[in-house]
Amino acid sequence: MVMLPWNEQRQAKWLLRRLLMDLSHDLELISYFHTVDLLNYDWGNGPTDYNQRLGVLRGEDYSPKPSYFAYQSLCTLFDSQTRHEANLAIMCNGAPDETFQSVGFSRNGCGVYAWWSAVDLFEDYAPRTISLQVSTRENATLQQPVLIDPMSQQVYRLTGKTTGHDKLTFDRLPLRDYPLIVTDRSVVRVEG
Repeated sequence: MVMLPWNEQRQAKWLLRRLLMDLSHDLELISYFHTVDLLNYDWGNGPTDYNQRLGVLRGEDYSPKPSYFAYQSLCTLFDSQTRHEANLAIMCNGAPDETFQSVGFSRNGCGVYAWWSAVDLFEDYAPRTISLQVSTRENATLQQPVLIDPMSQQVYRLTGKTTGHDKLTFDRLPLRDYPLIVTDRSVVRVEG
């Protein structure tokens, strides 16, 4: 059996990517299979010392892992009020086309835009900054844009500039190997 260098950070990044791709395919139901790590699991031949560390909770003490908080972040934004919008364009300057992934949604009349670099999670990744242009429409506006980092659960105010009819550009946004989200402040509760 080949053991890959899996860790809690990679798991959280993978979870975010996977859930956003599932949501972008308009699936009626998506789920994350493991709630807790399986430790010394009996695979039918008696207990082993093999551990399956794919849970959002640690098997030793049931404490939350980074994937728990990442999942929590997405669950606050993606519920029955959030709709995939295949025609919400997200364009990027400063990222390789072959790895840039993006998906657009609307929620209560506001746009919800996610993007990431779909590089190999087992390779080192050097974050960079990009210029991001999003299309806005009546059901996908951004009056008070914010950037959400679902890994850290931080929310940052943004300033965008109008660059044409129904287009908003943000300069110097981070590009990570996991999804970041731009939406309107009204979509997410911001403390302070």
